[in-house]
Amino acid sequence: MGSLRKTSPAAGMASAAPAGDRPGAEMQIAETPIAVTQVTGPPCAATGACNAAWDGVRAEDWNRFCAGVPALAYQQDFAYGEVLKTMGVDLRRAQLFSGGRWIGAAQVQMRKFFGVFTVALVLRGPVWADGGAINDAMKAAAIEAMRASLPAAGLCGMIVAPDVQQDAGPGDDGLAAAGYTRIMTGWHTVMLDLTRDEAALRAALNGKWRNRLVAAEKAGMTITPFGKRPQQYEWLIAKDEAQQKTAGYRAMPSIMVRRYRDIAGKGAVLGYAARQGAEKIGGMLFLRHADHATYHIGWTSEAGKAANAHNLLLWTAMRGLKKAGVRSLDLGGVDTDANPGIARFKIGTGGRVVSLSGSWTKGPKWRPGGRA
Repeated sequence: MGSLRKTSPAAGMASAAPAGDRPGAEMQIAETPIAVTQVTGPPCAATGACNAAWDGVRAEDWNRFCAGVPALAYQQDFAYGEVLKTMGVDLRRAQLFSGGRWIGAAQVQMRKFFGVFTVALVLRGPVWADGGAINDAMKAAAIEAMRASLPAAGLCGMIVAPDVQQDAGPGDDGLAAAGYTRIMTGWHTVMLDLTRDEAALRAALNGKWRNRLVAAEKAGMTITPFGKRPQQYEWLIAKDEAQQKTAGYRAMPSIMVRRYRDIAGKGAVLGYAARQGAEKIGGMLFLRHADHATYHIGWTSEAGKAANAHNLLLWTAMRGLKKAGVRSLDLGGVDTDANPGIARFKIGTGGRVVSLSGSWTKGPKWRPGGRA
């Protein structure tokens, strides 16, 4: 396998200063939709015009639309969008229509530079209606309708990092054919299909990975799930923050994890701790979004590394998430250049290595009006 590097903003989290909300406060998602702006875009293949409608969708309708997709990225989860709003991000939601049919949905981060230039950022989206009847021409036309109707005034550009694999046809939602230019190569990750039975999941493990798992199962560790109170995994977040400083990387700010739990619900943050006796030697935390989950953070002590705690933690999590109804697990990115050991560990699970399309843009447009 060639080198897999994290180079696209599709991998990133939004960075924003906290808006002053009290950490841990219960937050409610507004049920009343606000005004809808519809713009007719270019024709979709054999289906009439494509329209984009902004900021008029309810949480339950968004979640119902996304429920049927094979793999939903957390960047397009409604609750995650609400978290970004609490962090001061100008987050907008677009519904994409073709001939009156709702075919796509996108959470869009609006970032303003120098007071006049707005960049709309779509990470791992849009989400497309399941069923396979939406071809690349329809997708590109719907994205163009979104670009033509961005709710901002002045000079506006848009960057789209679609959640589509490079090996799936052109792998760009038709963006290249529609005149978009790729400005960054794709994000690489490992996806685990948890709809397979447990025996098939174990059989798919790499031989060395499975041997370490067997050794861990005999090492006398205790693996326990975290409860639904955030106090039970705060120690793991603290360990990871210290680990980030030492290793020189960044993950989702801890305040966002707490707010995600408050908004998405108590079952949205899941994890496991490994102990030898009373000593904590490892832990993993996952974020659940609809019927999917994403690996968030992990930590292992020297004793945990010696006992292969991470293998047993991840295997236990795979089984637990499967029993909880999670259909796919995104292991959170692989970079064989910067972190070859972590990449080998994730690939050794037998998951599918996925290389996404990258980030695409088209020349900015001047919008004299718009809803800023």
